[in-house]
Amino acid sequence: MRDSEASILQQSFSQTVYELPDQHVTREIVAAFFNSSFRLAFPVLDEILFQTTMETAYEPLEGTLFSSIQISARACVLGMLAVAPRLGLSRQIIASVDADLCAARAHCLLLRISDDVSLSTLQAAVMLLIQRACYSDWQGATFFQSIACRIVCALRGHLCHTSTVSGLDSDRSEREVHHIRMLFWLCYIIDKDISLFTGNPPLLAEFSCDLTLHNNYYDHHTYLSSMACSSASNEGSPQHTNPYLPRDPHLSHLKEKVYRQLLSARTMHDNDNQLLLNIRQLDDEIEHWRRSIPIEFRPALFVSKNSLQNISNEAIQYTVRRMTLQLDYHHLMIVIHTTVRKCTAKSSTEVPDLHSVVHSSFDLSLVASRSTLWCLKTLVGLIAEDAFRFITFYSTAATLSLFLNTVIHPLNTQSRIDLELLISFGNIICNMPAQALTKMEKSHIREISKFVMRLVWLGTSAVTKADKEAN
Repeated sequence: MRDSEASILQQSFSQTVYELPDQHVTREIVAAFFNSSFRLAFPVLDEILFQTTMETAYEPLEGTLFSSIQISARACVLGMLAVAPRLGLSRQIIASVDADLCAARAHCLLLRISDDVSLSTLQAAVMLLIQRACYSDWQGATFFQSIACRIVCALRGHLCHTSTVSGLDSDRSEREVHHIRMLFWLCYIIDKDISLFTGNPPLLAEFSCDLTLHNNYYDHHTYLSSMACSSASNEGSPQHTNPYLPRDPHLSHLKEKVYRQLLSARTMHDNDNQLLLNIRQLDDEIEHWRRSIPIEFRPALFVSKNSLQNISNEAIQYTVRRMTLQLDYHHLMIVIHTTVRKCTAKSSTEVPDLHSVVHSSFDLSLVASRSTLWCLKTLVGLIAEDAFRFITFYSTAATLSLFLNTVIHPLNTQSRIDLELLISFGNIICNMPAQALTKMEKSHIREISKFVMRLVWLGTSAVTKADKEAN
């Protein structure tokens, strides 16, 4: 935990931890949430069910102590307010709510009701989990992940129920069942991301969960495809559309396989042949997934500056969804194919073909890394500050991959082109609009910018040294 976060958390351990903003301000932010495209990717709240949560959170205190139900409701409301900067609100509304402080207070309240099993507590934990994951704060995300996964399983969200009713026609109990299932999918998807980033085993393993998607989940492909040629400013009517989650559930399922076959403890003693066989099998499965995606959203094998030039006339929701799938596909390709570095030099000399196979695999990771940076640069130009969560999530693996290749092959022409791409990407981050970012988000963007520019400096030094030695 960073010092600024610890300071806020310590300050919040007082009676002020229970304080909420003015109810009218909160209701305006709630309305913005349910009308935002953010809700489609992160459907943490249900519009009907959350009305009761709001009433409970703002009801007058009777006596001197808050009940666990009230604490849970307030933690849920504060968790929602923590994502307010992502909802496209006016600067006046944003200025009236300190999103970082709301997140810290929600954290404090969760600590006081950590054993509570309720929908409100689950929603609060998931919203804080999303916030930490967007920061790439995997230590903090792991904490909220453990709470959220425990509660969602206690509420039976990991099981697929026979009822397929959802939306406004269902009664309250059916709405709760459907919404808890949606929260399960959010937990499941982020659980796999945390697993790949930290190397820790997933908490929601395939064998203990029913991974059946509801029948109309992929309806969003039809809705978003109809927007493909719309004005970029046309956001549609998010409140009347089905959520589509931050990433594709089937690709998240493959992420668990990637962890199990390449990163888990049982793979530590695999020989090089077994490692390469696993990589090839996973690569085939990812390609099968890629081809299963409708052509309008199907990730390209690689992207470049030229292939991203004609997106300005597309609707933002459509483009962002398409780019999300593209980024997630490339990220998994980077994770898989950089694993070939586990192959030993001794094996490469003993098996002549192994050297070329390793290089071929690593070349795929470099192509994916370049594509990732081009996508991120495009997103910054398209959605400005809202590209924050994509930059923090996808930039590290891609920049490190290109940097290492530059250091290993400093005299290679492509390495120098990659170095120029790193410089360009670092400048994009450094000059990224930040008006709608919180103080902590601005701090995190500065850290990423410094990290990338440090890689640039080290890469440039390696190239300069190699040039001198060559001459």
